[in-house]
Amino acid sequence: MNPKQERRVIAQIIEELTLFLLFHGYTEFRIDFQSDEKQEIYVIDVPHMREELIKRIQTQIDQPREEAFEQTYFELLGELDSKEDLDLLGIFIDELVVKHTEDSVTLTLIRKK
Repeated sequence: MNPKQERRVIAQIIEELTLFLLFHGYTEFRIDFQSDEKQEIYVIDVPHMREELIKRIQTQIDQPREEAFEQTYFELLGELDSKEDLDLLGIFIDELVVKHTEDSVTLTLIRKK
């Protein structure tokens, strides 16, 4: 992908995560983004996330990255208006790490360059 498309993918991934949380009734969360020459890191902190939603996110995102399909599917990110939107997101993510604390859940999504 060219640099302009890469920036659009980053914005669409953030939008996808935001829409997913809003659709599921979360009105308090934080999304941090970091990028360097090796990877992009998306960190999402959600207070009191329901366990069934955590498992669903893991199932939908924690799948093999499909770089060959990225060019085709990146335009679909953020365009769907349903609770199932994270199905496409797994195509773009290399690794998902879930960390539980007493009062929140931190999801770290890593996308290698």
